[in-house]
Amino acid sequence: MQAATRWSRTIEDPNYTGSASGTLVITQASATITLGTLTQTYDASPKPVTSTTSPAGLGVTYTYNGASSPPLNAGSYEVAATINDPNYTSAGSGTLVIGKASGAIALSNLNPTYDGAPKPASVATTPAGLAISLTYDGNASAPVNAGSYAVAAMINDANYTGFTTGTLAVGKATAGIALGNLNSIYDGTAQPVGVTTAPAGLAVSVTYDGATTPPTNAGSYAIAVSVVDGNYAGFAGGTLSIAPAAQSITFPPFLPIPSVTPPSRSRRRRVPGFRWFIPS
Repeated sequence: MQAATRWSRTIEDPNYTGSASGTLVITQASATITLGTLTQTYDASPKPVTSTTSPAGLGVTYTYNGASSPPLNAGSYEVAATINDPNYTSAGSGTLVIGKASGAIALSNLNPTYDGAPKPASVATTPAGLAISLTYDGNASAPVNAGSYAVAAMINDANYTGFTTGTLAVGKATAGIALGNLNSIYDGTAQPVGVTTAPAGLAVSVTYDGATTPPTNAGSYAIAVSVVDGNYAGFAGGTLSIAPAAQSITFPPFLPIPSVTPPSRSRRRRVPGFRWFIPS
């Protein structure tokens, strides 16, 4: 802007006459603008920039990506600053960067038990309600099977940032074990116990007094049964009793006992230690 003033002059002399007129133009002086607070952090309030001028105290107008209102959300904004003063002129520019604020993440439900359904971790944020992306060992889908999984949680929001990690441990479910055939009779063959599981069909490990081979001989044996499965755990104990087999003895036929007729009294001889018994 220029300051212009019209002027005129007239000669006042008894011997001379004359006049002149014109315009006096005073141009605005150059000033400088230095922008400040170009790096700020989101807090849900507008984020205007500041500036200093030389000479000091000059009025300045700002635009942010062409708008006069200072921005609120995180992001980058092109700032244009212009001195607003009748005697000074200048313009400046810069980039206002509003950084994301830090959000907090709390993980919970990290120790569920297998039941055949996916087991996602629970997430709470501060401030509440922020969008979260979760991964389990790098996968977006929540795991189903028992095991340990590295959990990574990241805030997915335009104005907040945050990250945390944890471990999701899906425990094995408890399986039922029922033992059968605990009382058998020796027959010369191995006598394994019967095992059923709930749910049905689970693999098991069975030992007999610590050995994996079912016993054959009569006796008592301590039974230990463990479920061997990725998603189920269970244990049961008992006693296997193998009774001796029944035994029979066959004797040969008895020989007939011959009849003996004792001698008459007149012919009897006394033998020491022997006497006849004559039935009446």
